[in-house]
Amino acid sequence: MYKRPALARDALGSVLAQSFTDFEVIVSNNGAEPEVRDAIADLISDPRVTYLEFPEALPMPRHWETLSLKCTGRYVTVLPDRSVLYSDALEQIHAQHDADPARAEIVAWAWDIFHSDAQLLQKRRNTGPKTTIIDSDKLMIDQIHAPSYTQTLPRGLNSCVDRRLIDEIRAQNGEVFGVITPDFIFAYNCMMRRPEFVFINDSLAVSQGLAGSTGTQARMGDLRGYLSLFDSTDLFSHVPCDASIVENAIFQDFLLSADRNNRPDLAERIDRAVYYSKCFAEI
Repeated sequence: MYKRPALARDALGSVLAQSFTDFEVIVSNNGAEPEVRDAIADLISDPRVTYLEFPEALPMPRHWETLSLKCTGRYVTVLPDRSVLYSDALEQIHAQHDADPARAEIVAWAWDIFHSDAQLLQKRRNTGPKTTIIDSDKLMIDQIHAPSYTQTLPRGLNSCVDRRLIDEIRAQNGEVFGVITPDFIFAYNCMMRRPEFVFINDSLAVSQGLAGSTGTQARMGDLRGYLSLFDSTDLFSHVPCDASIVENAIFQDFLLSADRNNRPDLAERIDRAVYYSKCFAEI
């Protein structure tokens, strides 16, 4: 939660209003903004809430990593302040954990989009089955080669993952959400270790469009401001250029994840021409 008190209140309120009630919430005021603290003051008195402040805002990957280490529950998800959950979201996710415990180590879901600039809710209509079993390797390869990234990727923002899998990844890699794109590398880390996962085709959340994202500037092709918060200067170790653009960062984290998780077979299946084409298009 960062400098957006009204959104912070809506996001936290949507969690506390869930029909499924056995959960913990780690709330982070990244930057220790007084306005955010005041906006949620009455909500953080709920005994299920742990409230944290970071006076100096942490870079997103380190922020997510730090918070995930505080979690004590069986499953972990990430809810940014620009998103709200539908009231039965956790209940639907929990049902998948009960129905298919092995493949439901990773449960991802669709979401609706609210365009705040136009005050328009874009609802996703599901006319197919309630859930789909996703082939992890196929999805990764397809998405790297596709012109855009679909909602199917389990990016933490739209997925709930067994903490034992998170601990397994961290034990080998040293981190789960690093280095550049915490949501994408989290998805890749999880999928490289599990051949399948469950995707709920119904929307379980509403998220604001890019106008409400702290990554809006980055999505327009310039990551320099975002990367200026990072300690490391060797962020693009696995790609042939160090251009501070989104596609380069996503491809870097995919190759880094493949390296760390001992999946060179996936890296070898990538058409590098697609990488260059995406980067040049963004530039």
